Amino acid sequence: EDFCIISSNCWAGHVYQSLNKPYNTPFVGLFINAPDYIKLLQNFDQLMESELDFKLKSKYESLDIYYQIGVLPGDIEIHFMHYKSEAEAFDKWNRRKKRMLKEKNRIFVKFDDRDFCEQKHIDTFHKLDFINKISFTKKKYNYENNLLLKNEDDLILLFSTVGLFDIPEWLNTAKIKNSKMNKIITKLLPYPVSWTH
Repeated sequence: EDFCIISSNCWAGHVYQSLNKPYNTPFVGLFINAPDYIKLLQNFDQLMESELDFKLKSKYESLDIYYQIGVLPGDIEIHFMHYKSEAEAFDKWNRRKKRMLKEKNRIFVKFDDRDFCEQKHIDTFHKLDFINKISFTKKKYNYENNLLLKNEDDLILLFSTVGLFDIPEWLNTAKIKNSKMNKIITKLLPYPVSWTH
Protein backbone atom coordinates (compact mmCIF):
# COMPACT_ATOMS: atom_id res chain seq x y z
CA GLU A 1 0.00 0.00 0.00
CA ASP A 2 2.71 2.49 0.97
CA PHE A 3 5.75 2.86 -1.23
CA CYS A 4 7.81 5.64 -2.74
CA ILE A 5 9.45 5.17 -6.14
CA ILE A 6 12.40 7.31 -7.17
CA SER A 7 13.02 7.11 -10.89
CA SER A 8 15.01 8.95 -13.53
CA ASN A 9 12.04 9.04 -15.92
CA CYS A 10 8.30 8.36 -16.32
CA TRP A 11 8.62 4.75 -15.14
CA ALA A 12 7.56 5.65 -11.59
CA GLY A 13 4.40 7.44 -12.70
CA HIS A 14 3.39 4.50 -14.86
CA VAL A 15 3.78 2.07 -11.95
CA TYR A 16 1.53 4.22 -9.75
CA GLN A 17 -1.01 4.53 -12.56
CA SER A 18 -1.05 0.80 -13.31
CA LEU A 19 -1.60 -0.03 -9.61
CA ASN A 20 -4.14 2.78 -9.22
CA LYS A 21 -2.20 4.34 -6.33
CA PRO A 22 -1.64 8.02 -5.48
CA TYR A 23 1.74 9.49 -6.33
CA ASN A 24 3.85 9.23 -3.17
CA THR A 25 6.77 10.71 -5.06
CA PRO A 26 7.65 13.89 -6.95
CA PHE A 27 9.43 11.81 -9.62
CA VAL A 28 6.47 11.84 -12.00
CA GLY A 29 6.12 13.38 -15.48
CA LEU A 30 9.80 14.27 -15.71
CA PHE A 31 13.24 12.92 -16.53
CA ILE A 32 16.72 13.47 -15.13
CA ASN A 33 19.83 12.75 -17.17
CA ALA A 34 22.01 9.99 -15.73
CA PRO A 35 24.94 12.15 -14.50
CA ASP A 36 22.57 14.48 -12.64
CA TYR A 37 20.43 11.64 -11.31
CA ILE A 38 23.45 9.93 -9.75
CA LYS A 39 24.54 13.25 -8.17
CA LEU A 40 21.04 13.62 -6.75
CA LEU A 41 21.00 10.10 -5.32
CA GLN A 42 24.46 10.52 -3.78
CA ASN A 43 23.23 13.41 -1.63
CA PHE A 44 19.53 12.60 -1.72
CA ASP A 45 18.21 13.64 1.69
CA GLN A 46 19.94 17.03 1.69
CA LEU A 47 19.06 17.85 -1.93
CA MET A 48 15.41 16.92 -1.45
CA GLU A 49 15.27 19.51 1.34
CA SER A 50 16.58 22.17 -1.08
CA GLU A 51 14.40 24.68 -2.87
CA LEU A 52 13.65 23.93 -6.51
CA ASP A 53 14.68 26.71 -8.90
CA PHE A 54 14.39 27.01 -12.70
CA LYS A 55 16.66 27.81 -15.61
CA LEU A 56 16.04 28.67 -19.24
CA LYS A 57 18.80 26.68 -20.91
CA SER A 58 20.06 23.16 -20.33
CA LYS A 59 23.74 22.34 -19.95
CA TYR A 60 23.00 19.36 -22.22
CA GLU A 61 23.31 21.18 -25.53
CA SER A 62 22.04 18.31 -27.67
CA LEU A 63 18.60 18.39 -26.06
CA ASP A 64 15.72 20.10 -27.83
CA ILE A 65 14.09 21.87 -24.89
CA TYR A 66 10.42 22.84 -25.12
CA TYR A 67 9.49 22.49 -21.44
CA GLN A 68 10.41 23.68 -17.95
CA ILE A 69 13.86 22.90 -16.53
CA GLY A 70 14.04 22.71 -12.76
CA VAL A 71 17.38 22.87 -11.01
CA LEU A 72 18.65 21.79 -7.59
CA PRO A 73 21.98 22.81 -5.97
CA GLY A 74 24.97 21.49 -7.87
CA ASP A 75 23.28 22.32 -11.20
CA ILE A 76 21.19 19.14 -11.10
CA GLU A 77 18.64 19.52 -13.88
CA ILE A 78 15.11 18.14 -13.64
CA HIS A 79 13.35 18.14 -17.00
CA PHE A 80 9.63 18.66 -16.41
CA MET A 81 8.60 17.59 -19.88
CA HIS A 82 4.92 16.99 -19.00
CA TYR A 83 4.26 20.28 -17.22
CA LYS A 84 2.84 23.43 -18.81
CA SER A 85 4.50 26.04 -16.61
CA GLU A 86 7.12 26.61 -13.94
CA ALA A 87 4.32 27.26 -11.46
CA GLU A 88 2.69 23.88 -12.15
CA ALA A 89 6.01 22.02 -11.95
CA PHE A 90 6.98 23.83 -8.73
CA ASP A 91 3.60 23.19 -7.08
CA LYS A 92 3.38 19.49 -7.96
CA TRP A 93 7.03 18.81 -7.10
CA ASN A 94 6.59 20.30 -3.63
CA ARG A 95 3.17 18.76 -2.92
CA ARG A 96 4.35 15.28 -3.89
CA LYS A 97 7.65 15.74 -2.08
CA LYS A 98 5.68 16.16 1.16
CA ARG A 99 4.04 12.76 0.56
CA MET A 100 7.35 10.92 0.29
CA LEU A 101 7.80 8.19 2.86
CA LYS A 102 10.74 8.50 5.20
CA GLU A 103 11.14 4.78 5.98
CA LYS A 104 14.18 3.59 4.01
CA ASN A 105 12.70 0.13 3.47
CA ARG A 106 9.65 1.62 1.68
CA ILE A 107 11.73 3.62 -0.83
CA PHE A 108 12.36 1.92 -4.19
CA VAL A 109 14.96 3.38 -6.55
CA LYS A 110 15.07 2.67 -10.29
CA PHE A 111 17.80 3.53 -12.81
CA ASP A 112 18.52 2.69 -16.45
CA ASP A 113 21.14 3.27 -19.11
CA ARG A 114 19.36 6.05 -21.02
CA ASP A 115 20.13 9.75 -21.16
CA PHE A 116 23.92 10.16 -21.13
CA CYS A 117 24.47 7.08 -18.98
CA GLU A 118 27.93 5.48 -18.87
CA GLN A 119 29.12 2.35 -17.11
CA LYS A 120 30.54 4.44 -14.25
CA HIS A 121 27.01 5.67 -13.49
CA ILE A 122 25.68 2.11 -13.36
CA ASP A 123 28.53 1.08 -11.05
CA THR A 124 28.00 4.09 -8.78
CA PHE A 125 24.26 3.44 -8.64
CA HIS A 126 24.74 -0.11 -7.42
CA LYS A 127 27.09 1.08 -4.66
CA LEU A 128 24.60 3.61 -3.30
CA ASP A 129 23.17 3.13 0.17
CA PHE A 130 19.57 2.45 -0.82
CA ILE A 131 18.03 -0.82 0.37
CA ASN A 132 15.72 -1.41 -2.61
CA LYS A 133 17.18 -0.55 -6.00
CA ILE A 134 16.96 -1.92 -9.51
CA SER A 135 18.52 -1.06 -12.86
CA PHE A 136 17.51 -1.90 -16.43
CA THR A 137 20.19 -1.94 -19.10
CA LYS A 138 20.78 -2.99 -22.69
CA LYS A 139 24.02 -4.67 -21.65
CA LYS A 140 24.07 -7.00 -18.64
CA TYR A 141 26.13 -5.91 -15.65
CA ASN A 142 27.30 -8.17 -12.87
CA TYR A 143 24.78 -7.00 -10.29
CA GLU A 144 22.00 -9.17 -8.93
CA ASN A 145 19.49 -6.34 -9.16
CA ASN A 146 20.38 -5.43 -12.76
CA LEU A 147 17.97 -6.72 -15.40
CA LEU A 148 18.76 -7.02 -19.09
CA LEU A 149 16.28 -5.49 -21.52
CA LYS A 150 15.07 -7.59 -24.41
CA ASN A 151 15.14 -4.83 -27.02
CA GLU A 152 18.10 -2.52 -27.71
CA ASP A 153 15.77 0.23 -28.95
CA ASP A 154 13.90 0.17 -25.67
CA LEU A 155 12.75 3.45 -24.11
CA ILE A 156 12.81 1.68 -20.73
CA LEU A 157 9.31 2.60 -19.66
CA LEU A 158 6.94 0.34 -17.75
CA PHE A 159 5.67 -1.63 -20.74
CA SER A 160 9.16 -2.91 -21.54
CA THR A 161 10.04 -3.93 -17.98
CA VAL A 162 6.77 -5.36 -16.67
CA GLY A 163 7.56 -8.79 -18.15
CA LEU A 164 11.05 -8.92 -16.60
CA PHE A 165 10.02 -9.10 -12.95
CA ASP A 166 6.98 -9.00 -10.69
CA ILE A 167 6.65 -5.34 -9.69
CA PRO A 168 3.98 -5.78 -6.96
CA GLU A 169 6.13 -8.57 -5.49
CA TRP A 170 9.11 -6.19 -5.39
CA LEU A 171 7.06 -3.46 -3.72
CA ASN A 172 5.61 -5.88 -1.16
CA THR A 173 8.63 -8.02 -0.33
CA ALA A 174 11.64 -6.16 -1.81
CA LYS A 175 12.46 -9.34 -3.77
CA ILE A 176 13.28 -9.08 -7.47
CA LYS A 177 11.92 -12.16 -9.18
CA ASN A 178 9.71 -13.02 -12.10
CA SER A 179 6.87 -15.02 -10.61
CA LYS A 180 4.92 -17.61 -12.59
CA MET A 181 1.83 -15.45 -12.23
CA ASN A 182 3.62 -12.43 -13.69
CA LYS A 183 4.88 -14.48 -16.64
CA ILE A 184 1.35 -15.76 -17.36
CA ILE A 185 -0.29 -12.35 -16.98
CA THR A 186 2.22 -10.51 -19.17
CA LYS A 187 1.91 -13.20 -21.84
CA LEU A 188 -1.89 -13.27 -21.89
CA LEU A 189 -2.68 -9.60 -21.30
CA PRO A 190 -1.15 -6.91 -23.48
CA TYR A 191 0.05 -3.81 -21.65
CA PRO A 192 -2.20 -0.73 -21.90
CA VAL A 193 -1.27 1.61 -24.75
CA SER A 194 -0.91 4.47 -22.24
CA TRP A 195 2.16 2.76 -20.76
CA THR A 196 4.07 3.31 -23.98
CA HIS A 197 3.94 7.12 -23.74
